[in-house]
Amino acid sequence: MIMISTKSLSALCARKEIKSHAELARLAKLQPVVLSRVVNGKSSPTMRTIDKICNVLECQPGAILEWVPDTVK
Repeated sequence: MIMISTKSLSALCARKEIKSHAELARLAKLQPVVLSRVVNGKSSPTMRTIDKICNVLECQPGAILEWVPDTVK
């Protein structure tokens, strides 16, 4: 699954002096629940969500994304 790397996201937010996910959601014009679900791994980010986050953080998508293998059940 493609996920947002919380470590990378936190570092990039700190660089831009964004203090919370709520602030990032507001700046990216995302619903806070959408950002929360993506950051917590409850859903995969859409390209539109990635684009909005990258625009605010002025970064490439690879700077915030990570691939995590699906767990076998």
